[in-house]
Amino acid sequence: MRAALITELGRLPQAGEAPEPEPRDGDVLLEVLAAPLNPIDIAVGSGRFYGGHPPLPYVPGCEAVGRVRGSERLVWAFGGGVGIAPDGAMAELTAVAESSL
Repeated sequence: MRAALITELGRLPQAGEAPEPEPRDGDVLLEVLAAPLNPIDIAVGSGRFYGGHPPLPYVPGCEAVGRVRGSERLVWAFGGGVGIAPDGAMAELTAVAESSL
């Protein structure tokens, strides 16, 4: 799938290909319509976030607006570690904890 990728800390994301996310228990797949650049994303991507960063390369984006796959449900997603631990929302799809919708 198409995604923004952080390949090196302190560098801008680059358009590229990433594997589709695999939802864990309690997750839903979100078809991303919009993913803003959040200050958390900047801190993580620059290597200055106190909680570290996902292994490189990773997809940034700790929040998004999208549709839950297989439904017409339009949601805002934030939290649950998206963009900090697993890959984030700056992609065509992201896996998000349903409790974070």
